Amino acid sequence: MTGPDLKASRVVGELAVHRESLSRVLRENPESLVGILEALVSALTGHKRAVEAEREEEEEEAESYALTEV
Repeated sequence: MTGPDLKASRVVGELAVHRESLSRVLRENPESLVGILEALVSALTGHKRAVEAEREEEEEEAESYALTEV
């Protein structure tokens, strides 16, 4: 079994988890995992939007530069 193809991936952050605390919280209230996962998805989505906006700006600058060079 092969793992995921990570060639095009890059690190966007680091997640530290206190395993004992997480295990205790999940035992006491498994539904709390929903909140944790929502926060992670929100952070990742925000990062993705920022990267896409940065790319769009770079493309616009490149197009603008190409038009002014003529």
